[in-house]
Amino acid sequence: MKNLKLPLLALLFFAAFAQALQITTTALPDGMAGVSYSKYVKATGDVNYWYCTDTDDLPPGLHLDIDGEITGTIDDDAQIKTYTFTVVATDDEDEELARKQLSIKVILPPKPVITTTSLPNGTRGYEYHKYVEEATGIVSEWDYDGDLPPGLYLDYDGEITGTINDDAQIKTYTFTVKATNARDVDTKQLSITVEAPHRPVIITTSLPNVKLGIYYDEYLKATGGDITWSYVSGELPEGLEFYVSDGSVYGRITEADVVAKTYTFRVKATNSLGSVEKDITITYEAPKTPIIANSNTLTNGVVGREYGQLLYLSEVTPSVWEKIIGSLPPGLEIDYDYSYGYIYGVPTEVGTYTFTVKATNLADLSGTKQFTIKINAVLQKPTISTTALPNGSVGEIYLQQIEATELADWNIVEGALPPGLYYDYDYGYITGVPVMAGTYTFKVKATNDAGNSGEKQLSITIGTTPSPIRLPQVATRGNISVQTDANSIMLSNLQSNTKIEVYNLQGKQIYSVHSGNSQILRIPVQTKGMYVVKAGSQTMRATVR
Repeated sequence: MKNLKLPLLALLFFAAFAQALQITTTALPDGMAGVSYSKYVKATGDVNYWYCTDTDDLPPGLHLDIDGEITGTIDDDAQIKTYTFTVVATDDEDEELARKQLSIKVILPPKPVITTTSLPNGTRGYEYHKYVEEATGIVSEWDYDGDLPPGLYLDYDGEITGTINDDAQIKTYTFTVKATNARDVDTKQLSITVEAPHRPVIITTSLPNVKLGIYYDEYLKATGGDITWSYVSGELPEGLEFYVSDGSVYGRITEADVVAKTYTFRVKATNSLGSVEKDITITYEAPKTPIIANSNTLTNGVVGREYGQLLYLSEVTPSVWEKIIGSLPPGLEIDYDYSYGYIYGVPTEVGTYTFTVKATNLADLSGTKQFTIKINAVLQKPTISTTALPNGSVGEIYLQQIEATELADWNIVEGALPPGLYYDYDYGYITGVPVMAGTYTFKVKATNDAGNSGEKQLSITIGTTPSPIRLPQVATRGNISVQTDANSIMLSNLQSNTKIEVYNLQGKQIYSVHSGNSQILRIPVQTKGMYVVKAGSQTMRATVR
C-alpha cells in the first residue's frame, strides 16, 4: 500500500500542476479591414511567452506578441471571413503550459463620410493648409479629380497643402475629393477661391462658449494672407489668453469665482498691405451641479477577473470622484481622471455591494448617486441593459457607456455611429465630438470570455450647435503599434522623425514631440484614462489603466 500511495500522490501533484494555468479567453472581438486591432489573450497564471502555431492563420496584418497581445492593422484587402488559429502559452523553460483555438471575424468598416462642405479662400503667393475632414477616421486612400489651385496638392492624410503660385489665376478652382476604405468610397465636390493679396479682413465676430475646467482652443478667422495678430484691448475670462503667434484663444478656466458673462476684447490683424481691428465676444457659461449619469446598477464582476467601470456625468466637466458611503467589493477601488471616475481592480469575494459616490467639480458643486455591484463566482451571459442613449450636439463632447449586466467585449455589428464618434471595444464607451447632425441607428453586441453574447439596437440623435472642440479622428490605417502600461503609452514601428501628438478626451493636446531616428517611443502620462494618439498620418486609441 505504501509503494502505491507515493506514485498516486505524484500523479495527483503533476495533474494539479498541469491544470494550474488555463487560457481564459474564449472569444475575441471582431476586427475591421484597414483598421488597427489590439486585444490581449488572458490566462489564469503567469505566462513567459505566447506564440501562434501558424501566423498565417491570423487575419492578414495581425500578429501575436510574446506578451499575449494580438495587434496590428488588418489589411484593407483581407477576406471578409472568420479566421481561426491556435495560441500557445509557455513557461520560463519554453515548455507548453496551455493552448487554445480562437477566432477573429473580419468585417468591413463603415463607409467613409466626408464632412467638409466648404474650404477657406487662399491668397496668391501664400501658404495654404486645410484638412478635408472625414467622420469615421478609416480612410486608406485620398485622391481627387479636377483642378486644385496651382501650387497646392492633396496629401496622403487628406490635407490640402502647399503654396499657391504667385501667377495663379484669380478665380474659383473646383475639384472632387475622394476618400476610400475597404468598404466603399465617398466623394465631395469642393472649391477654393484664390484671391489677390489684400488688406486683412477679420471674419470671426464671436467665439463658442467656454465652460469651467474644459480646455479651450479656438482660432480667429481672417483673410488676406501672412497675417500678424496683436491684442488691442478688452477682457478675456481669467484663464484664457490670446496668442498673437496664431490668432487663437487658448486656456482653461479653473477658478470658481470667474464671473459668468459675455466678454469683449479687441484684436488687430496686420499684413504688408495694412491692418484692421475688430471686437470679438466670448461667453463664459455659469457652472452647473454635476449629475452622475450611470444607472444605479453597475456591471457585475467575477471573482479573480479584472474589473473596469466608467463613471461619467451628464455634462463633461472636471470633477473629483470619491466613495462616501458603503463598501466597494473587496479588491476594487475608485479613482478619477479629469472628467470621469472609474472603478477598477480584481474582485476577491462573491456578494452584492452597495455604496454611494460623490462627484465634485471646480466650483465645489457636488452630485451623488448610490450604486450596486454584484460579484459572481463564474461568468454569466451578458444582457445589454442600456435601452436608450442621450442626444448629442455637433461640436460638443459626447461620452456615454453602453451598459451590460456582465463585463464583455463589444462590437458594432450593424449600422454606424454618428460621424465624429468612436467606440471603445473593451468597455463599450462611445466618445468623441459629433460633426454631422441626424439620427443614427446601429446594433451593438456584447461578448464575454465564455463566448456568451447579447445584442441591442440603439440610436443617437445629434443636433446642431457651434463647434468648440475637435478631437483627432481615430483608427486611421497604418503600421505603428500602440501599447500601454500603468503610466505610459508606448509606440513602435515609427518612421524617422514622425510627429507624435497625444490628446485627452476633451481634445486637449497633452504631449507633442518628433521621434527623431528612434523606432520606439515611450510617452509618460500622469493619469489613467483614455487618450487619442496621432502619429504622423495614423491615429489610434490608447487606454492607460
